[in-house]
Amino acid sequence: MIVGCSIIFALYVVLIGLLFYGNRKVPTFNSERSVDTIKFSIIVVFRNEAKNLPKLIRSLQKLNYPHPHFEVLFVNDHSTDTSEALIQQAMANSTLPCRLLHNDAVVQSPKKEGITKAISQ
Repeated sequence: MIVGCSIIFALYVVLIGLLFYGNRKVPTFNSERSVDTIKFSIIVVFRNEAKNLPKLIRSLQKLNYPHPHFEVLFVNDHSTDTSEALIQQAMANSTLPCRLLHNDAVVQSPKKEGITKAISQ
């Protein structure tokens, strides 16, 4: 029993070693087409997220992508805390391309309505 387990373990170690060796030999892929030409929008629908928004904004500011090629749309979903003020402050102090929208509709699913509003913009 111990001999069988030892053989299986040894084969496993050899296989992992071969996979590691083979992975190191694969050349780095460089795309012919520039990734910087892709444009996208990030939609953030928020309600009373004042404690989480600063961390999110810092994370978005660290994106290593040309700012003209993306935008951040913040949709306020009836927040009653300082979330909107945090977004406005971030917009004033940052080069991050962002806009603040308001979800005025009172519907069954306000998150979906906020996303729909942002997509229409």
